[in-house]
Amino acid sequence: MKMASPEEVSWRQRWIDDNQLRTLAEPLKKSGYGEYLIDLLEFGR
Repeated sequence: MKMASPEEVSWRQRWIDDNQLRTLAEPLKKSGYGEYLIDLLEFGR
């Protein structure tokens, strides 16, 4: 788990769903952080 990742915390607490996390991650996917968020969806909770 990365430190200070509000998207990840929100997703793990189920405040946002998979589709919302993907929407937030898409504009960031060229960065390591965006890839990290997408990997959360692919490799699980």
